[in-house]
Amino acid sequence: MTFRKWLILFLIFSLAGCATVKEDWENAQKEDSASGYAEFLMKHSESEFEKDAVLAFGKFKDPKAVEPLILALKDEYGDGRWRAAKALGKIGPPAVEPLILVLKDEDKEVRLIAARALGEIKDTRAVEPLILALKDEDGNVRKSVVEALGKIGSPAVEALIAALKDKDWSVRRWAAWALGKFKDPKAAGPLIAVLKDENWDVRWNAVGALGNIGSPAVEPLIAALNDKDEKVRMSAVWALGKIGSPAVEPLIAALKNADKDIHRYAAEALGKIKDPKAAEALIAEEQRQKREKTVRFCEAWSQLRSGMSYSQVVALGINLWFDVPQLDGKSHSYDMGHMYLEFGGDGRLEKYNTRVAC
Repeated sequence: MTFRKWLILFLIFSLAGCATVKEDWENAQKEDSASGYAEFLMKHSESEFEKDAVLAFGKFKDPKAVEPLILALKDEYGDGRWRAAKALGKIGPPAVEPLILVLKDEDKEVRLIAARALGEIKDTRAVEPLILALKDEDGNVRKSVVEALGKIGSPAVEALIAALKDKDWSVRRWAAWALGKFKDPKAAGPLIAVLKDENWDVRWNAVGALGNIGSPAVEPLIAALNDKDEKVRMSAVWALGKIGSPAVEPLIAALKNADKDIHRYAAEALGKIKDPKAAEALIAEEQRQKREKTVRFCEAWSQLRSGMSYSQVVALGINLWFDVPQLDGKSHSYDMGHMYLEFGGDGRLEKYNTRVAC
């Protein structure tokens, strides 16, 4: 037999096989039953319709479908595992254990759909594995995990509270973050205790969570304004601002904080709170700053006119609110609209003309 005849026979049998697969798939769709899709998968496990059959298989919520779907979770392609995980989610409680295993799949999309599926099933067996999955490197997966825990409800909150004491700081961190999403008042006490955690990231997330919970957290958040970490202090100001009117007094006090960033965040937070006390405090602070600037400027101005050089005035810690003159042995002049200054090569004021009254 010539090569050409062999090729023709091969193509004929191949096309016949394709027709059989397609016909079987159409028949399975017409029958639309768990047994029909199972039979198709057994006959054509590697066909182009396999993934669609796997997804369709799950809608019947038949425990018998779990085993073939577990096998489909080992598909070499992420898309096949994704469909299998989604189908398992539709089956319900019998699929919980396999889905828990899929939370460690190498494909982030598969882990994501597994978390969502566990959330739909709402089985408490998934709580602990989901809490561990809060450490997932992918942000979308972590978000799906929190959503799943939220659907499971109260048992998840209790488990997250317990996770605040986990020896792994990243578990404590994500547990605090997740509790903030739930906004459950019973988490306030445990989160307040976490404000003493040795890890700043854990404290930072606890502060944010307390801000979401609301007024019960005002006092501990005031204490957090003195945290040794700058990020935690600024987060505390943000959290107090989110709480609103109950936090006005501590935010007003924060306006006097020596930390410029805390001062700025406190002012911004008060500006967002529609409370007369907040408005009065901001107006008073603006006036105080103007007075302070005037006093310090006049002090510096007096020293410059008395013959002290620019660098000597700066050395006294007096802020002049204009650029440092270039000390290169040449004269330099500065025209700022409200004043004209001319410095000699030694940095001493030689000429000036100003409308500023001191």
